[in-house]
Amino acid sequence: MLGLNVTVPHKSAVCLFLSEIDKEASYIGAVNTLVSTPEGFKGYNTDLTGLHRALLSEGIQLSGEEIILLGAGGAARAAAFLCALRGASQVYLLNRSLEKAEAVAREVNQKAERDCIRAMDLDGWKQLPAKKYLVIQGTSVGLAPHTEEAVIEDKAFYELVHTGYDLVYRPAETKFMRLVNEAGGKAFNGLKMLLYQGVEAFELWNNIKVREEDAYFCYEQMKRNWKNMRDRNNNIILTGFMGSGKTTAGIRLSYRLRLPLLDTDKWIEKEEGRTIFEIFALQGEETFRKMETSALRTLLELEGEQIISTGGGLPMREENRELLKKLEQ
Repeated sequence: MLGLNVTVPHKSAVCLFLSEIDKEASYIGAVNTLVSTPEGFKGYNTDLTGLHRALLSEGIQLSGEEIILLGAGGAARAAAFLCALRGASQVYLLNRSLEKAEAVAREVNQKAERDCIRAMDLDGWKQLPAKKYLVIQGTSVGLAPHTEEAVIEDKAFYELVHTGYDLVYRPAETKFMRLVNEAGGKAFNGLKMLLYQGVEAFELWNNIKVREEDAYFCYEQMKRNWKNMRDRNNNIILTGFMGSGKTTAGIRLSYRLRLPLLDTDKWIEKEEGRTIFEIFALQGEETFRKMETSALRTLLELEGEQIISTGGGLPMREENRELLKKLEQ
């Protein structure tokens, strides 16, 4: 075996079992790519290097750049390390929770041995000099189906942006990107980051360098596939007996595909204000099955694609099976 990929929630935990960790991955404390060596597995973080190659492919340089980074979660934290390690002159880390932003800034500044990350709350941009910045959007805001949301809605903010890079790639154009374009800036989504983190892993496993024309061919294929998916509903329906792993599979698919996960049982519990057990005990199974049908009809009205995890008995009703077919179309 040449190696393997690791995804959430195991990116940090797996580090304990590795024989070696790449220096930059050790800064982040998380790996997503394992390479087999005679001593064991060596861990790398190709999310970080993949983002860098994606930025470079769009002509975006980090060295010497003043950058506004939106968010302080996992993706934004990796982007903060990338900016610090690749020579950004200043990074303004904006987040709803100033405390969380400050924690990320302290960690990155300490490990990168540079005092280049400055934490601010989400309105901190109003304090910045009126000039143009590279902005990296590192939150999940704008992810389908919530495509009409942006982490900062004020159009005055986008007058400060010469280039906006959104780590979100579903939809292909987020509201953040649209606002950047409307203000006269250039905007890119995160699809190339998805591409290049895979390219980086492939190169590590095979000890080769992928030609840029081959990477570009894959990128064009990905764009076409994304367009075809947008032209259809492409909901993913998970069915199976209770305890068969629908929730686990749904969580992993949701992360990898950046699609929302909807659980019909949890949907019903929220709507009814009762647990499934209480509904069965007080109103009976037949009433619950009708609630499942009603939930499916509501899901049909939702825009965008989602991963739908069903209750174990939901497909038993013929009406529900027909509704599931419509959700797949």
